[in-house]
Amino acid sequence: MHALGSTIYRLVATLCLVVLLASPGDATYHADLAEIYGYVWHDVNENSLWDAGEPALGSVLIVLTDHAGVLLRLTYTDSQGAYRFSGLAAGDYFVSESDPEGFSSTTANLVAVHLSEGTVANQNFGDTRLLPGCWHAVDGRIWHDVNANGQREETEEALPGVPLRVLDPDYRLMAVTASNLYGFYTVQGLLPERYYVVFDPPAHMPRSIMPLHWGVDLRGCIPPVIDLGLQPSSGITRSHSSSGDTLGLRNIPMNRWGRPSLSGTQLTEGEGNSTVSGIVWLLEPATGGPAASRKAAPGVRLTLKDARSGQIVAEQRSDSQGRYRFDALAGWRAYYLIQETIEGYEPVLSAYWGVAVTDECEVIIHLENRPAPGGKIYHLYLPHAIKEAQK
Repeated sequence: MHALGSTIYRLVATLCLVVLLASPGDATYHADLAEIYGYVWHDVNENSLWDAGEPALGSVLIVLTDHAGVLLRLTYTDSQGAYRFSGLAAGDYFVSESDPEGFSSTTANLVAVHLSEGTVANQNFGDTRLLPGCWHAVDGRIWHDVNANGQREETEEALPGVPLRVLDPDYRLMAVTASNLYGFYTVQGLLPERYYVVFDPPAHMPRSIMPLHWGVDLRGCIPPVIDLGLQPSSGITRSHSSSGDTLGLRNIPMNRWGRPSLSGTQLTEGEGNSTVSGIVWLLEPATGGPAASRKAAPGVRLTLKDARSGQIVAEQRSDSQGRYRFDALAGWRAYYLIQETIEGYEPVLSAYWGVAVTDECEVIIHLENRPAPGGKIYHLYLPHAIKEAQK
């Protein structure tokens, strides 16, 4: 028994030595990885500090992107309000919180985080209950439009994880989020200003015959709702309604708050007191440096179409200063704005825009175009009805 006990002792000692020798090496291997963690809480007194007694908020969507706003990961806070992104390389990131329904932020929704090797960064988010009255947000639902008719059928599934960005008029990133497990997305806590909303479905996801770039004006009291149907990546077919609704956008269901999507609204149309305007720009490399200068692009044809009927509302060409302006537009409608292709140039964001028009608003969309590689003409994928409008 003594010999057996001695053997067991030596075996255990050897195993412990192996573990001790292995552990430092394992720790060294992971030492260069960093992480970001934090909490979301109900900021009851709205002082932006997590005070004693203020509860955590679970099931809040947190999104991690790189410095360019490209989606890397997303997660939801647990029952303790906690989230964590681990195993990150050193670099610059954005962490974004999507306010839960009925809440607005008391802290910044989008935060830049710099990670050095092996560092751990903390970023918390506070939210408070929304009060009745004006609030400024963009929200909607994204689904897999299998039959490409622009209407969400009962058998068509929601598409979670579709990222989107909110940019200011100078293309600066203001917020980033993604659709949740039910396809809903929301960006709240925005200032009453004009914005661009850019949907960024990854390559493996379906594509859309609807615009992925939208202009919105949030200076009114009722924020717009933008619903988006994504079609299969290949073999796209268009379903045409017998009622003449060629884009099939009349019956998109209301979002979870009961506000109808502008692309499918049944509200009584507002008076013709809304406007869509902007400037068409050509970007040119600046002399003696990498920065680009821009000049106005006169004579570029712009077409505005009704999103529900597919009919052309108005057409015009940009003036000598590159400006365009569509006035006297009916409110509570969605429109499609199409810029014709410019030889030798390609659009910086898109030549095909959605315009979410509420009542008595002015949506401004500046259209920047940069030199195309090799001077080739940029050919934009557009639905057939849009291509016809460009002829």
